[in-house]
Amino acid sequence: MDELVDANNSNGKVYADSAYQSQANEEMLARRGFKSEIHKRNRRTKEGKNDRRIEAGNHTKSKTRVRVEHVFGDIKRHGNKFGIRSVGIARATLAITMSNLVYNVRRFSHLLKHKTPLHRGKCA
Repeated sequence: MDELVDANNSNGKVYADSAYQSQANEEMLARRGFKSEIHKRNRRTKEGKNDRRIEAGNHTKSKTRVRVEHVFGDIKRHGNKFGIRSVGIARATLAITMSNLVYNVRRFSHLLKHKTPLHRGKCA
């Protein structure tokens, strides 16, 4: 996971699935000055139910993750399904930028069509 964490992360938080939950990852994030927002694995209680505190914590973390993952899912669904196929970093950057631009225009069009407020109070 060390290679995946960007040192230029201005948020200071790292969101990840419970598959990345380990003591080594938690220590690495703390050592590099990041706050861990990794989902916790939920253990069943004696009654066979999930721990409500862990569920609530994971739900809160998912609110941020879902906003990012939906964007990538939409770009993959409507964009280039085979990845970026170009020679050179400049052309690959252009292809990604154009894909992001198309997503933003489609999203903006959707918001206007459904008269959705562009800002809903608290920003993430």
